[in-house]
Amino acid sequence: VAAEPEEESAALMSCLAVNEALLHRAALRRPLSVLKYAMTLDGKIATQMGHSAWVTSPQARAMVFEQRARSDAVIVGGNTVRRDNPRLTTRRDTGHMPVRVVMSRTLDLPADAELWDVTTAPTIVMTQRGARQKFQAFLRSRGVEVVEFDFLTPENVADYCYERGFLQCFWECGGTLAAPCISSTVIHKVMAFVAPKIIGGARAPTPVGELGFVEMTQAVQLVDTTWRQVGPDLMMTGYLPSSGGLPSLEATLADAAQSTAAAASPSATSSSSSATTARQTSKTAADNTAMAASDAARRSSGASASSSSPSSTDAKHSAKLGNRMRSSRLDTKVARFYKAWDRWGSLGNFSPHTISMPDSKSGSRDWPSVEHYYQAHKFMGTGAEGAAVMEAIAAAPSPEEAARIGRHAERTQPELVRPDWSSAKIEVMMAALRAKFSRHEGPRALLLSSVGHTLVESSPHDFFWGQGYDGTGQNHLGRLLMQLRDEMLATTPAEHAAGSNSSSSSSSK
Repeated sequence: VAAEPEEESAALMSCLAVNEALLHRAALRRPLSVLKYAMTLDGKIATQMGHSAWVTSPQARAMVFEQRARSDAVIVGGNTVRRDNPRLTTRRDTGHMPVRVVMSRTLDLPADAELWDVTTAPTIVMTQRGARQKFQAFLRSRGVEVVEFDFLTPENVADYCYERGFLQCFWECGGTLAAPCISSTVIHKVMAFVAPKIIGGARAPTPVGELGFVEMTQAVQLVDTTWRQVGPDLMMTGYLPSSGGLPSLEATLADAAQSTAAAASPSATSSSSSATTARQTSKTAADNTAMAASDAARRSSGASASSSSPSSTDAKHSAKLGNRMRSSRLDTKVARFYKAWDRWGSLGNFSPHTISMPDSKSGSRDWPSVEHYYQAHKFMGTGAEGAAVMEAIAAAPSPEEAARIGRHAERTQPELVRPDWSSAKIEVMMAALRAKFSRHEGPRALLLSSVGHTLVESSPHDFFWGQGYDGTGQNHLGRLLMQLRDEMLATTPAEHAAGSNSSSSSSSK
């Protein structure tokens, strides 16, 4: 029985809503950026003395915690840290913890801020190059990551988050930072809570600072808005013009896909004129998808990377570096992988492919992913406490959570890490990779299809397993995968040659 048009439309919107972060990342080449604020009925986010606890109800705050748990990063400005001293956690003992990001050009921040405690969640401070070097050293000593920009702007921060592989950023900043985020088209969606309270005050802060508008016709109009009651409060969500809403994004991606398919079809090569037309159509769709105009605007405000030792965990990022990394993806001889949803993502540790490994107690044991196995084996043979950490990692619901548990235990309980880990970890990783690619046909086919490509793990902050932010990392994971690829080709060269010939034949038709 065919579904009614209304049912089909509702089903499509549900699918789009579930994947809204991925849609924004694919279409706009930036993470979905959600601006959240809570205000009183008269539009204030705090009293004129700065007191803001609490504007909304516990029910509304619970929804904020839930939204944090769905995000890769929670971003605030220096004013929020100085005035509110927030923790920015999900208020949960387990599960995904987003990175807490502080933007501050001057680093005029308190030394006793809650955010410098990284035992529950990681913190990144993004600042202007050269700002308060001694305070930067203090932050690093506390385990806080410091990222320096030549020019700290919302655009450059959003680009950095994109390069880092983030899907969604949750902006909980005040009006001073919210205004440039909106005017620079960084924000895609607004989540606003309105409490049935009146606080007054001519100098009491509002959710959004100066935008430079002088007429009501200049107001930013949201689309696809929804209203919902949350306890005594109202919650409004809607999309800014920088997004256009989910149907608009879906249509843009569909048009781009159709244009690409048309350009690659046999009819597109029947004559030089039709090929030219297809290329022009594809280019137009690609330009629309990438929002080239806004891309150019944000690139023009970019920064140059400052020097840093590759062994440092600090990343000194710039728009120039981001452009170079994006351009390098066009090199068909390099296959970069980082997040599981990327084109080559199934090559990485975080793809959800189970592996079976030898076990001293049961003979063999299944692990949910390579990352689960790798993180757990940091603590192998270190007593009952180490075994407990291993079991917690094995039970983690996702590779990301397994990594969080393992890294947290490694940082806070270094005595539990096996003494030979620095020399054993490559062997542990290789054993897990062999198990994965021998067991799963999909990743194996993807690996074999990469012949002729250099495999690069493109993590911007891992200089051992990946290439690091400046491309100088050791890329051990990419090396191991290329070694494994050679081993597999040596055992099945005929099959792969047949597949390559078939592909070449098909592409030449």
